[in-house]
Amino acid sequence: GYIEQLYTFADRDRIGTERHQRVISISYLALTRKEQATNSAACGWQSWYEYFPWEDHRFGTPPVLLDRLRPRLIEWAGGASEPTTQRERRQRAAIAFGFDDRHWNEELTLQRYELLYEAALIEEAGGGRDAIAAAAGKPMVADHRRILATGIARLRSKIKYRPVVFELMRPSFTLLQLQRTVEA
Repeated sequence: GYIEQLYTFADRDRIGTERHQRVISISYLALTRKEQATNSAACGWQSWYEYFPWEDHRFGTPPVLLDRLRPRLIEWAGGASEPTTQRERRQRAAIAFGFDDRHWNEELTLQRYELLYEAALIEEAGGGRDAIAAAAGKPMVADHRRILATGIARLRSKIKYRPVVFELMRPSFTLLQLQRTVEA
């Protein structure tokens, strides 16, 4: 396996309802082989695409991004009162999500999540669970989905310059097994 400290989250009022409450969470990125859970009723493996469906580009651009999120992000960008803010929002969405013939950058997971939060297109932003929130993945308590987005972004970046995936492989493996591990 592999483990590293990911980030310390300590924003004021990030968890709880008491004003000026500060909760500190130290998060870690850990990679391990998938094993059968001892109590499968209480826990189980979850794909990160359940929480971030717009990130799943394994079979091309996901329909949720094209059909649901893109129009809402464009609407949000155009809803700013100042033309400069409208342009800035539109550009941020284009860069983060690969709109307007821009390249999709898989390392921008956290930026995409934070943009959806700012645009109130995910449940954690406090807008309630409407049709768009349902299309924007499973919510998590407090800021835990933000923590997960940070981990995904770090892993996607790290895998390009440090072969952390080999920590998950058995001593002897095939190219197909390596490919499936990377794609998982």
